Amino acid sequence: MLKLKSANTELKIKANEYRMASAYRNAVKEYLSAIMIEKNDFEIYFGLGVSYKFLNKTSKAIDALEKAAALNDRDANVFYELGICYLIEGQICSAMHNLIKCINLDKTNLNAQIQLAMAHEAAEEPEMALLIYQKIMESNPHYVKAYEHASFLLMDMQKYKQAGQILNRLVKIFPECTHAYLGLGICFEKLGKILSAKRCYRRFLILTKEEEQKEFVQKKLSKFEKNVCPAEHLSIVNV
Repeated sequence: MLKLKSANTELKIKANEYRMASAYRNAVKEYLSAIMIEKNDFEIYFGLGVSYKFLNKTSKAIDALEKAAALNDRDANVFYELGICYLIEGQICSAMHNLIKCINLDKTNLNAQIQLAMAHEAAEEPEMALLIYQKIMESNPHYVKAYEHASFLLMDMQKYKQAGQILNRLVKIFPECTHAYLGLGICFEKLGKILSAKRCYRRFLILTKEEEQKEFVQKKLSKFEKNVCPAEHLSIVNV
């Protein structure tokens, strides 16, 4: 019995090491070997589920994680991983159910809150998603993801003024936040505020290292220059 327990521990340690090193196929092999010795180990099923997730075997990941959750229903991480997997599978209600469980167990898990808001987006409940993003921004004003997701959602809803207001708050907190300037440029452009759009696009070009997006913005600026009107020339001179 002691030899089996020792062998199981060794397999589990080896599997965890493979998983931490992103060698997920090797991790799965070791976890499955460990399960042959011990079928009621939370850590093994959790590690197996996470490994399957990264191998894009989401259905198998869910099976393993559900077994882990049955063995320990006080671990927030297992419900977070289940929420992600169900979201990937398009099972929105199950995703929400597990993400809410995770948040109830660990109210500091901001990623779970973001994923819950995204689940509401997937369920075509944008107002609920925006409420969650707003709550995160109020309680954790330095959490960039909340601003990004909220502004992108508002832009999808064609609410460019509100999206711009959120992005403006973001650049005040993080003046070097590259994508915020791109978003602001798009919002100003949609609102017909071309001079403001230009300033944001130029700031984005200074900060960004992404060549594809840089080319996209440069084309926009070139198009603006071709279509510039005399009144705008005067405005530019007076700035």
